[in-house]
Amino acid sequence: MALTIVEFIGYCSEHGQRLLIYEYCSNGSLNEALHSEDEFKTRLTWNACIRIALGAARALEFRSFIFTSLVYPA
Repeated sequence: MALTIVEFIGYCSEHGQRLLIYEYCSNGSLNEALHSEDEFKTRLTWNACIRIALGAARALEFRSFIFTSLVYPA
């Protein structure tokens, strides 16, 4: 099983759009953590950013593999 940071709730496929639904993150989004200019927020280290990027790439690869076997062919 893949390491999960946030819980995957489900997905929706309607009108040619496919959405993945995850739990709400009260501490903000990954985008905010990576790009925040807020002086009160701690900036992530370069190593933390690389670990996040690798984890995201692995998650996308895993989801792509799972969803191509679950979602009917176009």
